[in-house]
Amino acid sequence: MMRAVLLLVATILAFAIGAAGAASRVPDESRSVGLGGTVEAQHPAHFSSLRVCAYPAFSLAQKRCTKDQRARILVSSKFACSVTVRVTRAKRLHARLKYAGGAVYEYTTRTLGRGPWSWWISENLGSTPLPGGRWGCDFSFGSVHAGASFRSGGPTGAVIGAAVCDAKDSLFYAHHRIRVCKADESMSPILATDRILCSAVFVKQVRKKGEVQLLAGGKDAAKPDLATLPSPLAIWWTAFVPATPAADGMFAAGDYVCRFSVNGVSVVEKPFQIVSG
Repeated sequence: MMRAVLLLVATILAFAIGAAGAASRVPDESRSVGLGGTVEAQHPAHFSSLRVCAYPAFSLAQKRCTKDQRARILVSSKFACSVTVRVTRAKRLHARLKYAGGAVYEYTTRTLGRGPWSWWISENLGSTPLPGGRWGCDFSFGSVHAGASFRSGGPTGAVIGAAVCDAKDSLFYAHHRIRVCKADESMSPILATDRILCSAVFVKQVRKKGEVQLLAGGKDAAKPDLATLPSPLAIWWTAFVPATPAADGMFAAGDYVCRFSVNGVSVVEKPFQIVSG
């Protein structure tokens, strides 16, 4: 059995970290001197062009949100915040994305030299819309800070995006070490396999006990997976192997359930069927 329960925290040692965040120098002709018109010498940096957006309004090529959507209620599987920082004294930049008052992803850059830079931070749940409620992002550079708040109109509940699939029909995001089903296969029979993937997102259940079980006939068909939930947005995936495999090492044909629980109470159940190949 393999499991991951994620609070995304990273330190950037290069210019880019894939889909999670990146930086680039702003060309000279695009430099911003900030809201006050000048950068005061005593400050290590000055922020400008802070924007919030959902996925369709984010440009990877431009490394920024193309429009600021914080006034809207956003529904998307990906939120991003981008900012320009003009550095006057070399330091590290820290970025944080928050949900329900707690950090769901944050990183710290290497030391940035003088001049203008563009940075972003984002969260992506693939095909699952990010949960509804209050979100925020902030960037800090020494004593200088910039931040924004916004709201999501996504799904609510203790567990969202629950899915079941043959583990071979999953995608692995190496940067975050997350494996997710390409699609929820619970509505169609799954051909005999030696690994079943159950995945979901636990929402606003910080420090509570999360549990995922694979059941057959009301009993555990594999070793249950239990952990303390570390953040208000905890991405959980478990690849189950059979406790009592068939002669070929596969799960026996039959009816199964993936059960997602909080503090011992079932929240979501995904019934499905495994059939002989």
